[in-house]
Amino acid sequence: MKATPESLRAIAKKVLVASPAPQTEVSVDASADSWLRFAAGTVSTSGSVERVSLRVTVAYGTRTGTARTEDVSPDGLVRAVRQAADLAKILPPSPEYMAPVPPQRYPIAASAWDGATAASSAASRAAIAAACLDAAKAAGLVAAGFHQVSESASAFVNSAGASGVHRATSASLECTLRTPDGAQSGWAGAYSPRLASIDAAAVAKRAADKATRWKEPVALAPGRYTAILEPAAVEPLLGYVLGSLDRRDADDGTSPFSAADGKTRIGEAMFTEKLSLVCDPADKAIPGSPFAEDGLAAKRFVAVDKGTLVALPVSRYWAKQKKLEVSADAGNWSLTFADPDPKGVEGLIASTERGILVTRIWYVRMLSPQNLTVTGLTRDATFLVENGQVTSAIKNFRINQSLLEMFKNVAGASAPAPFPAGDGWLGIPALKVNDLNFSSISDAV
Repeated sequence: MKATPESLRAIAKKVLVASPAPQTEVSVDASADSWLRFAAGTVSTSGSVERVSLRVTVAYGTRTGTARTEDVSPDGLVRAVRQAADLAKILPPSPEYMAPVPPQRYPIAASAWDGATAASSAASRAAIAAACLDAAKAAGLVAAGFHQVSESASAFVNSAGASGVHRATSASLECTLRTPDGAQSGWAGAYSPRLASIDAAAVAKRAADKATRWKEPVALAPGRYTAILEPAAVEPLLGYVLGSLDRRDADDGTSPFSAADGKTRIGEAMFTEKLSLVCDPADKAIPGSPFAEDGLAAKRFVAVDKGTLVALPVSRYWAKQKKLEVSADAGNWSLTFADPDPKGVEGLIASTERGILVTRIWYVRMLSPQNLTVTGLTRDATFLVENGQVTSAIKNFRINQSLLEMFKNVAGASAPAPFPAGDGWLGIPALKVNDLNFSSISDAV
């Protein structure tokens, strides 16, 4: 990627200088994505793309205008800032406008960027795909998957004197192996800010093992079972919880974290006492952004501490309205368990007398926002666990489950693993959950 954080900041400063408005905010983002897709046992497509985009917001009082462009030539920059200024002059005042933040001292998120990952080549991507294809061939399976390496940089400046830069890398590999007739399927994936952390052979081995073992699945009666949810099964469920974390919604009575008489459920035990939900820009394993809302310096924010809801994210506007402290989180939420099993998923299996091992859950949809009840389908190899061992393949299930109830019933967990979330990362553990509601059988693979 040709763009650097400093070159992007130089572009942002040019726009700031060109702005005719008394209040201006400029952000510039660059990304470089390279990928390789394989299917039907062979490489199918590969490619790469680089983008630079600019966003400028200007304000006359509380009248604001925003323009976006990917034309960062001198003429393109002038056009963008003029367009934003023209819009600000004709649009009605914004009652929730917040002025640009003053200069900030940003935390350093060095773990978000890795030079070797940024310098990786097409040959290295081909080698990773080959590991999956070779494992499939050796097991008599058909491979399909996607491998991507990305690099990003961002910069912003504003008329109040705040200025910051950030850069990050990411690598991912997802691999699905199936029998030639499509009757058996196994999936595995890995994600990291550092390409060297992606063990393609290990990913392929896990997928092949699941596909081979998920043979002639039996129908287990629907009901409530202890479930061992691998991180890929937890990730879409936790996403609904994170999407509901907002103090304004709770105050307005439209949130699962709302209480009667305009109060919130802050102070209430929401999860099992061993679970915490934390966002920390200093987390080296799950990197975050140094910037929070509107360019505020990110800081550590705890939503759930030892099972108790202790705070909800607060925007700048709502903090001002309610005389609260703005949350300024780094975006890298991590779900942690007080004493994670050092053996991960295998340890959770070994401690289970009878339960269901779930590789993934997909097609998750909300049923009831008030208690965060969702529905979804298991897929890509689901197994029965008996006396600490995987004993048989079972047919997939539909789940119908209140997530508030689910997180109260967590009996064990692994350490959190990084999962991509937009431009950042989430820390997602495997979970052992008692009494998960498997509501009906699904014949899907």
